[in-house]
Amino acid sequence: MRLDKTLLQYSIGGFVFVSIAGTLMHFAYEWTGKNGFVGLFAAVNESTWEHMKLLFFPMLFFEIYQYCKLWKKYPIILYGGLYATLVAAFAIPILFYGYQIITKKSITLLNLLVFYVSVGIGMILNYMWEDKCKSKRCQTLSVCLALLLTFGFWVFTYLPPNGILFQEP
Repeated sequence: MRLDKTLLQYSIGGFVFVSIAGTLMHFAYEWTGKNGFVGLFAAVNESTWEHMKLLFFPMLFFEIYQYCKLWKKYPIILYGGLYATLVAAFAIPILFYGYQIITKKSITLLNLLVFYVSVGIGMILNYMWEDKCKSKRCQTLSVCLALLLTFGFWVFTYLPPNGILFQEP
């Protein structure tokens, strides 16, 4: 793998942005008096599903920003970034429930670590996958999955189904 300083700088900046934005979004719904629109992007409760949103939307916005800035040099960077976003979002429940299998309880410090490690995974993949999604099928699938998850977050925020991801600990 080659070292690309531009992509490395964007990935480091993305880690900082997503970490800060996701942390602030944890409180944004309460800060805005439980504004319904804000709740589409920020956590409305303490469920794992809502915590996945804290990573997903800031990273999605970062990937779109990165694409707008770098599309001439990296015309397919968005697609790899979308996959990185999806993997990072789903790393949260995997790591969260994974450590709870061992500890048998939720630990606040580990919960925070899960979030930041998941952001780190996303940014490492963002860096590594900038040119990996060359086929039209891959590009279409990455966009469709990102749109599907966006829609899922919006619908299941206010109409959550029964299931472990949607329950508050």
